[in-house]
Order: sequence, then C-alpha cells, then structure tokens
Amino acid sequence: MHTIFPIVLWVDALSVAIHAVYWPIAHGKLIVCERFVIDMLADLMVATQDFTLLERWYGRWYRRLLPAHTILILLDGDPARICQRRPDLAHDRILPDRIHAFRLIAAHFGWPLIDGDQSIEEIHQTIWRIVEDRYANT
Repeated sequence: MHTIFPIVLWVDALSVAIHAVYWPIAHGKLIVCERFVIDMLADLMVATQDFTLLERWYGRWYRRLLPAHTILILLDGDPARICQRRPDLAHDRILPDRIHAFRLIAAHFGWPLIDGDQSIEEIHQTIWRIVEDRYANT
C-alpha cells in the first residue's frame, strides 16, 4: 500500500495537471496554483507516515508535475500561531506532522521557506524579492 497509493495518486495528479495547468499554459495562460503538488505530497507523507518518500523513485515523480519555470514559495509557522490565524485548524492533530513534511520538502528541493509569523507586509516584501530575483536571473 505504501508503494501503490503514491503511484495511483500521482497518476490522478497528472491527469489534473494536464487539464488544469499544462493545457492552459500551452494556450498562453498564466497559472497561479496554491498548494497543488506540494500539498498533495505533504499529505501523502503524513498519511503514510513515510517522511522518506522524497527519496523514493515514485516520490521524485511529484516534482515532475510542476511546470518548467515554476516559482515555489512556502510559508512556515509555529503551530500555535497558525491556529490563532486559522481557528479551523485548532483541533487538527496532524498539523505538526504536516508542518514537518512541508519543511522537509522545502529543504529537499531547496525551495524558499518564509517565516509566516512575520507581518503581512514583511511576507509580501519577501515574496516580492524572491519573484524579482527569479525573473532577474532568467
């Protein structure tokens, strides 16, 4: 099950990516996705309790679902602070595991992880710098 489920989920994600991401990009659209592949990967790591999933051959397939030239920015935060901002997560028992999974994913792929405990203005400025740097280097 630890091998079959991730593969079946990847095939499902591929079909969604083709329809919702790759097709519109091929037709000149700009796509902004919130947590598409990354959220799925973190949830899979938590559901299977396999935090080494990124090292497995099928775990690496998830990154291939991201379009070329994708800019990824992940927000991090203290679980207590997240629950203050999002009361619907106050009783989420897997929130610490999800945060751990997102941190592992960011570190594994070298993606920016922004401290979400900052002010909205500071977060905005950090995101803006990352996007500007990315386009300045292309």
